Amino acid sequence: MAYALLIIGLLGTMAGMVFRYCTKWILARERLQFFAAEYERALRGNDKNYALAAGRSYFDVLRGGKRSKEDEEHIESDIALMVSEQIKTLQLPIKTSLN
Repeated sequence: MAYALLIIGLLGTMAGMVFRYCTKWILARERLQFFAAEYERALRGNDKNYALAAGRSYFDVLRGGKRSKEDEEHIESDIALMVSEQIKTLQLPIKTSLN
């Protein structure tokens, strides 16, 4: 009888640990998806400072709070592309008719 209670206790403890691990993993995944979407939205906008903050937040979550130099370079290149893409969209195409 004592062994049965011990086994039930151990199984309950293991189930609790699995549940806690799974919920933490799911929350971390949802948090990463949120920051990735926010970073993409910021890159489509006009505010470079917001895009920088969103990019840093995204890479902080992605790397567990340890952003690398390469991450900073990636963010800067994304922001540079963001600005150049906006300049391209602001330029009006010139249509000429040859008729």
